[in-house]
Amino acid sequence: MPAPDLEFLFRVEVETGEEVPVGDTPYGAVRFTHAVGGTVEGPRLRGELLPLGGDRVVGRADGTFEINVLQPIRTHDGHTILMTYKGLIRGLDESADGPPDASKVYWRTAPMFETAAEPYAWLNGLVAVGVGGFISPGKVGYEIYAVS
Repeated sequence: MPAPDLEFLFRVEVETGEEVPVGDTPYGAVRFTHAVGGTVEGPRLRGELLPLGGDRVVGRADGTFEINVLQPIRTHDGHTILMTYKGLIRGLDESADGPPDASKVYWRTAPMFETAAEPYAWLNGLVAVGVGGFISPGKVGYEIYAVS
């Protein structure tokens, strides 16, 4: 079987808002972070993040963070796409001063898409991967790739 190829789809920049700690649950240390906005820029998809999404982050005992994100996108031509993804972040030292060393952080996601918009229906049947990281305080980014 041939190895899959990756095609760059778009870059997402997410402006994060308030972080709400849920506490130490049976699943780990849980918190929720609201996404207050952001941008989507790529060759086949452009738009903005609607301020309706956010992510649930679970800090596991092994130092890994599980993320579960729900984020609606409004395209430049007025359509709505729901992007959801789960992923893992490893190598993040939250006690360190300053931004983390990106070369030491493993931040990967598996985005899925839902839309009723015909121009973007190709997203409904797509397997994708995302590579994430910190951009600045209050802002994270992802580069999203289609897997062929």
